[in-house]
Amino acid sequence: MGSEAIGSVTIRDESGATLAHAHDVKALLESREFILRGPLRRVLRVDQLRDVAAEGDRLRFGHGNERYELILGPSVAARWAKKILTPPPTLAAKLGIAPERPAVVIGRVTDARLVEALLGATTGGEPGTPPDLAIAEIDDAEGLENAVAELPTGLPIWLVHRKGPGTDFGDTAIRQRMRSLGFIDTKVAAVSDARTATRYSPRPTKTEAPAGESPMR
Repeated sequence: MGSEAIGSVTIRDESGATLAHAHDVKALLESREFILRGPLRRVLRVDQLRDVAAEGDRLRFGHGNERYELILGPSVAARWAKKILTPPPTLAAKLGIAPERPAVVIGRVTDARLVEALLGATTGGEPGTPPDLAIAEIDDAEGLENAVAELPTGLPIWLVHRKGPGTDFGDTAIRQRMRSLGFIDTKVAAVSDARTATRYSPRPTKTEAPAGESPMR
């Protein structure tokens, strides 16, 4: 979920000449895109913004051959500048995997961003390091059943599935099936333009006590 604000926007060229100016522009700061809507419309990639700075109630940055100045309010300008300048977490970080926290991969992985995130962070990365969780890329009900059948007992699993309109086997069907099998969905992470991931953990039994306590007898 991104951030939203309404303010004035001025766009200038590199010489300082005004190219466009408008009031009551809706600005949306998403993880990957900076979007302007209303009387002035733009869609800018966040990773292409440069010279980002906040001064008072003004947010300034460059993009391509244009310079942007938005009047958003002092708290908003400073907060958005910090967010733009802070690198987003990597997919590996969002999934909670690393060489010292490897995952066991079930089945084939075809998504390029997921393949990159898994490099060095699977059970083959650090010899002798047990997996913390499992990851499976699924496209249909058969793939889901196969992933669950191969899931090591007690491990949580990230199910990476297609998203968006026209998806035949998506989040709702997966959630219904996993809950019927005794799993609960605990976290969601965007993977790529085509896929998203939902983490499922085995539902605790009534006899399981919180960490540090013993089950009641």
